[in-house]
Amino acid sequence: MRISLVPLLETRILLVKGPATAVCEGTIDILGMDASWRKVSVRPGKVLPFEATGRSKIKISLGRWGNYKLLAGNKVGVSIWKDLAKNVVTNKPKCIMLVGANDTGKSTLTTYLSNIAIANGLKVSIVDGDVGQGDLAPPGCIGASKIEEQFLDLRDIDAEYYRFIGAPSPRTMEGLVIWSVKDIVDKISTSSDICIINTDGYIDEQGIDYKIELAETLKPGLIVYLGNPAKGKKLLDKFKDKIMHVDAPILVSKTHREREKRRLEQFSRFVYGGKPIMFGIRNKKFGLAGRLYHIVLENGLIRLGSKELPARHLYGMFVGLSKAGNVEGFGVIVRVAHDRITVKTKSPDFDAVLLSNMRLSRDMKRQYQIPLFVDADSRSE
Repeated sequence: MRISLVPLLETRILLVKGPATAVCEGTIDILGMDASWRKVSVRPGKVLPFEATGRSKIKISLGRWGNYKLLAGNKVGVSIWKDLAKNVVTNKPKCIMLVGANDTGKSTLTTYLSNIAIANGLKVSIVDGDVGQGDLAPPGCIGASKIEEQFLDLRDIDAEYYRFIGAPSPRTMEGLVIWSVKDIVDKISTSSDICIINTDGYIDEQGIDYKIELAETLKPGLIVYLGNPAKGKKLLDKFKDKIMHVDAPILVSKTHREREKRRLEQFSRFVYGGKPIMFGIRNKKFGLAGRLYHIVLENGLIRLGSKELPARHLYGMFVGLSKAGNVEGFGVIVRVAHDRITVKTKSPDFDAVLLSNMRLSRDMKRQYQIPLFVDADSRSE
């Protein structure tokens, strides 16, 4: 554990990357929340900007891989988003859709706008539509929640609604993602003044067309595009009357290993501590890509409609568990024997198992992709 005492002036920004704890001595603001004289924990891989509103100092305790940087500049703190925040508070757009590539600060901006809105007496809801690196739900899923008070990390919030996609990327699943985001926005936005929709970082290739289709479906009052405007030109031109382009803050990028670690932590958050539940295959329905089926296990193959999957591919599969059409929890398939399946889960009451292309190792320290269903008539004899 490394401990440092860092003086902080109003002309500087302190970026702290976790794992770390910081004791604020003086008047400090973090992402629109007053953190004066508070102790703040920073998760591994997370970066928080500490900004002084008066002469202050911060006592930082760094864990392994944690670090901090004291910087000056106009693209470090939340000052780059002041005009956007003023727009939101003044005009109160019902839905705000955030678009940008990976590491452009969408989750950070979601937190900041939520804190600013709450500070101004507005009711806020958040829909986390990033199926690859989300904070409110595990990978392959969409999560949403009403926000009652200010916060610093989306992962401290328990989602109220989930939608299960079954893959950690929207590629080839765009239609299901769009429908799922629209469905969950319709449910949660009715009880809030502002609904903030955080999207995934897929904007290359057909990704920007997919974002345009999502925006046309959601019809948000405001679209915020973060980062390089050249990549989002098609979106910016299409919605020029209700889109704002803002800069991405510097130094928010994560390494591949950090991304992998955060994904695994999300899996563990929703599955760890679960108990094995055994059930007969005929007693449950099974979902794939938004549809429900009854499956048949025969000669080592799982048959689902015209699709087939070797039963061994179910081992370690991360699954969603739903009841009456609502996702109630998650689990991992740990055993397939004869006509029975055993799922390790914290949610024992379910009537359908939602399949994915994600497999976890027993120690939950590795994630693998499962070659999902193939057409029966294309299988070699």
